[in-house]
Amino acid sequence: MNSVIGVDIGKNKLNYCVLDDFGEIFDEAILANNQTGYETILRLVHRYHGIVVFEATGVYSARLQYFLELNDLDYVRLNPLRAKRETSTLRNTKNDKVDAKKLALLQLTKQYPKSHIEARVYKELRRQHRFYQSIAQERVNAKNRVHRLLQETFPSLTEIVGTASDTLYKIAMTIPHVNLINNATPHEISELLSKVMKYDSVYQKLAQKLKAIALTTTFRLM
Repeated sequence: MNSVIGVDIGKNKLNYCVLDDFGEIFDEAILANNQTGYETILRLVHRYHGIVVFEATGVYSARLQYFLELNDLDYVRLNPLRAKRETSTLRNTKNDKVDAKKLALLQLTKQYPKSHIEARVYKELRRQHRFYQSIAQERVNAKNRVHRLLQETFPSLTEIVGTASDTLYKIAMTIPHVNLINNATPHEISELLSKVMKYDSVYQKLAQKLKAIALTTTFRLM
């Protein structure tokens, strides 16, 4: 006999209820929302030959969904608003929260089709794309912070090396404030730059320009 396993997913727990074709309860309990709980759900599926139904609740349900797909198990994932609307026609318990039993009853009465399981390669590509977008945005934010700070500590630096040059960040790491080279000679500045730059001709010319800036720009150290 086939059955339905309704799973109400919370942050730290899973409340499940197994119903037979007539809506009678086979089993119900509360599990931890972790690997141990998921393995219990797996055993229930095999024992009762059931299909799992749950609400899409973001990161909380994503972990269970991933586990089900990893084990090639069928499931029905419901939109929370739809589930709330359609379970309102069912008999309420002590409150009108959509719980595991209601989800199972909803699947028995509506017979929703199984959710489409996307190939893992596409999921992985989408995950990596989101990660790349996040890293790219962090890079932009970091650059913006550096430029704002340089306006207070070394505003003329961008006039020499530009705003999009890697040289700008190398100099800013080595000489974060113009006052640090007020009393330095071009040779001493060149020595500082040699720690982060490769070519003598490049950092020697920059040392001369930086010294000129230091002579005309003075800020109170922060």
